Amino acid sequence: MGGYALLMVGNMITKIFGEYIQGGLEKHFPKLAETRRRVQAEKRAAEVDAKILVSNHEHKQELEKLKVKFENDLKLACRKIVNQQEVDKYKEFLKTCFPLRNPYDIAIPFSFYEGEDFDYSLATIANAEGVPVVPIRLILAMSDTTPVIASDIGSELSIFLVNHYSSSSINAVISDIGSWKPEIPVNDASINYLYKGLQGQPTVVIVPEFMDNDKTLKLKIWSWTLGEQNTYPSGFYYGYLDLERLSQEIWCDEIKEYAKTLKKTGFKDKQVDEAMVKINTMEDPSYGLTPMDKQRLMSQIVIPDAVQKFNNHRKRVRATLGTFFSLISAIYTDAYHLRTSGVMPLFPHIAHNLPGIQMFATDILEHYLQILLHAHHQKIVSTEKGADFILTLITCLRTINASETEIINPLIKLYKTEFFYSLITDPSSSEDSKRAIKRLNARANELSIN
Repeated sequence: MGGYALLMVGNMITKIFGEYIQGGLEKHFPKLAETRRRVQAEKRAAEVDAKILVSNHEHKQELEKLKVKFENDLKLACRKIVNQQEVDKYKEFLKTCFPLRNPYDIAIPFSFYEGEDFDYSLATIANAEGVPVVPIRLILAMSDTTPVIASDIGSELSIFLVNHYSSSSINAVISDIGSWKPEIPVNDASINYLYKGLQGQPTVVIVPEFMDNDKTLKLKIWSWTLGEQNTYPSGFYYGYLDLERLSQEIWCDEIKEYAKTLKKTGFKDKQVDEAMVKINTMEDPSYGLTPMDKQRLMSQIVIPDAVQKFNNHRKRVRATLGTFFSLISAIYTDAYHLRTSGVMPLFPHIAHNLPGIQMFATDILEHYLQILLHAHHQKIVSTEKGADFILTLITCLRTINASETEIINPLIKLYKTEFFYSLITDPSSSEDSKRAIKRLNARANELSIN
C-alpha cells in the first residue's frame, strides 16, 4: 500500500509541476522550446488538414448527390415532355388520321417512353384445345359512293357475324362494320394509319372497290395478327367479281325455278323452254364446256317476260352479294382461329343457309382445302381431324349442289389416297385410331364414297 501511495503522489506532482519544470528547462535550453513550438504547429496543421480532407470529401459527396438529383429531375422532365408530346400526337392522330369513329380499346399510344407500366392484357374467350382464343377484329372499309346494288352488304354481313361468329364464341369476331369515318377516304394511306393505331391486334380489313360503272367488284384484303410488329401491314388483291355475270347466273336460277313451276301446272312458255335448252346445255358435263363457253351461252339467254314480271331479281342479287362478303369474312376468320388456336373451321357447317352460296362452290373448295392442307402440314390439325374435315367439306358442297365431277370427286380422291390411307397404314395405330377409322368409315358410307 505504501509503494502504491508514493506512486500516486509522484504522478500528481508531475502533473502539477510538469509545465513549471518544462518552462524552466525551456528557459535554460532555447532549442527545446523551439522544438516544442514546431511540434505543436505541425500537430495543429495536421488537424487542420484532416478537417479540410473530411470537408472536401463531404463536399464531393454532396455535389455527387446534387448531380444525381439533377440528372433524375432532367430525365423526369424529359419523360413528361415526351409523353405529353406523344399524347398530343396521338390525339391529333385519332382526330385527323385514324379512320374509325371510335378507337375502342386502343387507348395506349402507338409510341411511348420506355419504362412506364402498362396493362398489356387482352380479352380472350374460352380456351380451345388448351389455347386461348383472341377475337379477330373485322373492318369493312366502304366509301359513301357505294352503288345501290351493294347497299345491303353491311347489314347482311352484320347479321351473318352476329348469328354465327359472335364475339363470345370460339370463332369470335369483333365486328367494326359501320365504324369507318365518312370523311376519311378509303385508300392505302388510310389503311396504313389504321394499322398504326391497331398494330398488334388481330385484324382483317375488307376493302371493296366498284369499277366499270358498278359492273365489276374488286376486292383487296389487309390483315395482321396478334403482336405483329411490321412497319406496314400486308395486303393483297383477292380478285374480282363480275356483277353482270352474277346477275346472269341468278337469272338462270330464276328461269329454272319458273320452269319447275310450269312443269307442276302443265303450262307452257316458249321463252322459258328456249332458255332452258341453253341452261341444260351449259350444265351438261358431256359437252366439256369451258367457263368461257358457258359465259358465251349465258349471254345469249333472253330473260322470259314472265320471269321478269316476278320482280325478285334485284333482291336476290343483293342477297347473293352479301353472301359473297360473308364467305370472304368466314374464310379469313376460320383461317385465323385455326392457325392461332386450333379451332376447326365453322363455315362448311353453315354455308347451306346462305342465299346463292352455290355460285361460290369453287371458292369454298379452293380456300378451305388450302387452309386444311397448310394446317395439317404445320401439325396443327391431325390426320384424323383432317379426314373428318374433308368429309364435312364434301357434305357441305353436296348440300349446295356443287358439281360432282369438277369439285367433289377431287375431294373424294384426296380423302382416300392421302388422309384415310395414312390412317389405315399407320403401323403405330392404337385402339383410339381404330375407333376413329371405324367412325370415318361410317361417315363415308353415309356419303357413298367408299
